[in-house]
Amino acid sequence: MFRDALETIVSGILAFAIGYLLWPPFPGQFYWGAVSDVVGGFVTLLVIIGLCFSFGFIVRNTTPITSVNFAIGSLLAYLVGMYLIAATMEPDSPVHWLVYGLMLAGTIFGHAPSEILDAAIDGFVRMLDLSSQR
Repeated sequence: MFRDALETIVSGILAFAIGYLLWPPFPGQFYWGAVSDVVGGFVTLLVIIGLCFSFGFIVRNTTPITSVNFAIGSLLAYLVGMYLIAATMEPDSPVHWLVYGLMLAGTIFGHAPSEILDAAIDGFVRMLDLSSQR
């Protein structure tokens, strides 16, 4: 029980840190603008999500943090980050919810690709299995 709580807290701190480092919420600290001017916004977002995926993959291979605890901690970090953005700034649009959400998804998928793919394939096979519905 204590290990799960500790892994969740550490995961939340790691996810919050990578979200802050990759996409600082303050206008003066945003450094992807130059990259976006050269390659476009969509490619820049793909690069950021790829970095998040890589971060999740590195955490998976260097720490004993389980996928469930990592996902819960990352989700909590996302919620705390969105609350802090809403409380300290007045965003013009809700785009930060989307961008940080995509970063969260990339990080979690990087940490648990086999578990996510297994669950998706199992669900797809169960959906196609019509023989048990007699």
